[in-house]
Amino acid sequence: MFFQFRNFTLKVLLLMLLVSGLYNLYTNYIGNGCIHYKHRIPKGAYLDPELCLRTFANSVSLRNKITDSLAVSNQQVLNLLTIFVLMIYYQQFRWSQRKLAVKIDERELTPGDYTFSVSNIPPENGREISQELHSFFKKHGLPGNKPLDIRRIVLAYNVSEIIRLEKNIDKLARKKLREEKRKQKGLPPLRNTQDLDYQIKRNELKLRLISQEYARGASKNFIGTAFITVNTRQGK
Repeated sequence: MFFQFRNFTLKVLLLMLLVSGLYNLYTNYIGNGCIHYKHRIPKGAYLDPELCLRTFANSVSLRNKITDSLAVSNQQVLNLLTIFVLMIYYQQFRWSQRKLAVKIDERELTPGDYTFSVSNIPPENGREISQELHSFFKKHGLPGNKPLDIRRIVLAYNVSEIIRLEKNIDKLARKKLREEKRKQKGLPPLRNTQDLDYQIKRNELKLRLISQEYARGASKNFIGTAFITVNTRQGK
């Protein structure tokens, strides 16, 4: 998309040049609003600050044709036409950008593109469920009993206990921080910081054990849903 945007900017400059830029530059250059100071102004003569001296920059500027009302009027019309042409081209560019984005998204493969969910699974041992799902879909996942290349099976668990432990750890950490601030101010403690440390470590240990159970598939909090990632679009 970067190269498409680069081409877009170049085409915008080209459109501006073709619709109005060439005409504006040409009529500016052949104008007579600026004078050649070497031939028409005596040396040492007083120069009016508003006087336009013909240099290369001034010769292609609007000031050089300011006295040509027809050329200025035509330039205004062409500039307005340029705006309408660019508005149409901007809309075409937006459409092509969306089309390219869809095309790129179709080509970019992610695990989510080849993942499907299986629901209403009996809540049994997670490890056994994972093995049974792998065996079943490997043999019966495709028509004609073709083998299905299964890359990963993820079981869904009820994580309410994990959320509760994380909130407890956050609450205890806030209490410990308040006690440390009181100690810095020389105020008497309201709670024992060592007891708070012990509670934080105990909750962290519970959290770690639950996470390990989920990783081993040994948790009883399986909710009956699994996500299976396969290796091909046909498998999905």
